Amino acid sequence: MHKRKLSAEQKAEIVRLYLEKGESQSYIAKQYGIHERSVKKYALQYQAQGIETFINNGKNRTYSAELKEQAVNAYMNGEGTTHEIAAKYGLRSPTQLINWIKVYNSGRGFRQKMSGGSRMKEARPKQEDSYCCWPF
Repeated sequence: MHKRKLSAEQKAEIVRLYLEKGESQSYIAKQYGIHERSVKKYALQYQAQGIETFINNGKNRTYSAELKEQAVNAYMNGEGTTHEIAAKYGLRSPTQLINWIKVYNSGRGFRQKMSGGSRMKEARPKQEDSYCCWPF
């Protein structure tokens, strides 16, 4: 299914239809052209964080090491599903929590800067007399 961007107002309306009007996830999903799970996700986010959870300031969110540890511990202690805990801690997606759980289980700490991509362990050896294919 094509990923559709919804405004904060549309997400709030989806939550209202689901929680207050009792409309089904499938009905709302068809009306807005979204996946059924998105309806439940928006409702969980709204219940945990309020309308502010839908307002995007255009910047990537950063999370403290303490928040990461709290979220992972909440999951490990059985306090809810990844979706519920992601909503409780204001994460945009449960995938973020799943990634933090992987880091936790690997023994790496959250204090280190985590970034995408790999880093070279050592520099490549320099080639002194390399052949160049461009005439000078």
